[in-house]
Amino acid sequence: MRWEKTLHERDEFISSIPYSLDTFEAKDKMVANTPKLWDQYESILERLAKERQTKTHGDLEESASEKGEI
Repeated sequence: MRWEKTLHERDEFISSIPYSLDTFEAKDKMVANTPKLWDQYESILERLAKERQTKTHGDLEESASEKGEI
């Protein structure tokens, strides 16, 4: 949750920087890196979601109904 909040704060920060001759290089670099950071964040969320779906207590094997097969 903190990472997502930080990414949103970063987006707001980048938006607050005026585009000028003094700032264009730094702003362009930040904008170019934004998709990479969001992709990393979303990839981690997906991995966590998969882990939660397959996690059992005590390393037990899931039943067919727990796996959604029946």
